[in-house]
Amino acid sequence: MLALSVDQLSVRSHQTLRLDHLSFKVPQGSRLAIIGPNGAGKSTLLQAILKLIPSTHQSLTCFGQNIDQLSRKALAQLISYVPQMQPDLAVTVFDWCSYGRMPHQSLGFSLTDQEQSLIHTMLERTNLTHFANTPLNRLSGGERQRAMIAASLCQETPLILLDEPTNFLDPKQAHELLSLMRDIATSLNKTILAVTHDVNEVTHYFTHCLAIKAGKICFMGEVQDVVHQQNLERLYDRPFIQAVSEQGVIFW
Repeated sequence: MLALSVDQLSVRSHQTLRLDHLSFKVPQGSRLAIIGPNGAGKSTLLQAILKLIPSTHQSLTCFGQNIDQLSRKALAQLISYVPQMQPDLAVTVFDWCSYGRMPHQSLGFSLTDQEQSLIHTMLERTNLTHFANTPLNRLSGGERQRAMIAASLCQETPLILLDEPTNFLDPKQAHELLSLMRDIATSLNKTILAVTHDVNEVTHYFTHCLAIKAGKICFMGEVQDVVHQQNLERLYDRPFIQAVSEQGVIFW
């Protein structure tokens, strides 16, 4: 089954074509990295999928459902979103995660025992149990990013979009976060779309790659088939060196 199907999607802003007739399909359970130069349209693509900005397209479906016909609430039951900006709020980690349950609530907002148990489970999975009552603005960057992911997991969507999730994290924090996302995607059968600037993250943590250049698809496919020296040089207009280490293929 396809988690996402995009056909001829375009975005225009201030007379500039930001995305130019993108078409691609994302298999359920895959981890898709979206790469490309600055200004290529990577974040714009996520925003268009979420209907945060207007777009034109032949079709745009998520698990077979027409996104155009979904209400905000229905869309939030299918797709969760972890943006680049981290909230600097005095809200506790537990309360922040509870907001992930809002798309599943009717009038009023009170957590059931089952929902409270779900939140505690996701805090445990993201190694945040001991931070449950800690305000977000007292967490480190890595801890706060894990809290954002915990909230998206509490939303219980089959598709998770992340915009540069390792931005501002040190290498150790980035490794821990991406390992967590890989494990969660596998164990909970989640589909992941993540924008990243680190090519080596792609080869180590993702199954598929979508490369965008100047608003158009440069290449797409399974990582082992499309992420190689020639394609990266074509994408970024600079030379790359490809080598093999104990951890796998690396580029610089």
